[in-house]
Amino acid sequence: MTARTVTFDVVKELSIGDLAREVIDQQEVLTVRLPSGKGIVIQPSPQTQGSLEEWRQRVNRLGERTSEAGAEDETPNALAMARAQEVLGVLADEDLSPTHTVASAEGGVALCFIEGGKYADIECLNTGNVLASTSDGTSRPDVWEVDQNGLRQTAARIRAFIRR
Repeated sequence: MTARTVTFDVVKELSIGDLAREVIDQQEVLTVRLPSGKGIVIQPSPQTQGSLEEWRQRVNRLGERTSEAGAEDETPNALAMARAQEVLGVLADEDLSPTHTVASAEGGVALCFIEGGKYADIECLNTGNVLASTSDGTSRPDVWEVDQNGLRQTAARIRAFIRR
C-alpha cells in the first residue's frame, strides 16, 4: 500500500464518495492536510466482509490514526465511537458490512459502503447525531438523519440502494 499527502485544496471539490473510491482504487493511505495544518488520514480497509469484532476494532483504531496525523479536532470522541459500535451491531444483525471506515470530516466515524458507482455511508458524529446518505455519483446525494429507532430501516435502505 502506498502513502500520499495532499493539501485540502487538491481534494476540496471531490465528494467523499469520489475521494473514498480513489483511495480504494489506488490502495493508498491518503493524508489530507487542512488549512489549519492538521490532517485527516483516509485508508481502505480489506474488501472482505469481516466479522463484527473486526469492524469494531477498525472503528476503535480510527482515533489512533487521526491522532497520529495531528487531526485532534477531527478525532472521533467517545460518543461517536459508542454510536458507531451500536450501528455496527445493527449492521451485523442485518447482514450488511461496510467496505471501509474513515474519520468523518465533521468529527466522528463514517461507515462507508461502495459498490460499483454507488456510495452510501452512516456517519456517527461527535455530537451524537447520526446521518446517512446515498449517492449514485450523478444526481444529488440523498441525506437523512437517523434516530435511535431508525437504524434497521437505514440498513435496509442502504442495502437496497447498493444492491439494485
